[in-house]
Amino acid sequence: MKESCRIVDAMMVRGLSVQRTENEHPSQYHKYAEDKEFGLVTYTPKYLTEDNEKFIDPETNKTVYKGYEKMVLRMLVLVKTPLRLTVSEIPVPQ
Repeated sequence: MKESCRIVDAMMVRGLSVQRTENEHPSQYHKYAEDKEFGLVTYTPKYLTEDNEKFIDPETNKTVYKGYEKMVLRMLVLVKTPLRLTVSEIPVPQ
C-alpha cells in the first residue's frame, strides 16, 4: 500500500471554545461566515465592538483582542497507511 495524506476539507472557527459551557449565548456575538471558499467562521463578542475608539487608537488596537485568542480548526483528512495513528490536541504557541 502506498502511503498518502490529503486534506479534503477544513473549517476554522475563531472566537468559540470547544467547551461549550465557556461560550456566551449566540446573541452575544457578531457572526461572520465565509464557509464556502475559505472555511472560516468568526464569532466576535459584541462587547469588543461597543467602543469604536479602541480601534482608532493604534496602541489600544494592538491589545483590543487580548484574551480572545480562541480558535478551533476542524479538518477532514484522508490518510492511507498501514500504521496506527493517534490524533490529539496540538497547543499553538502565542
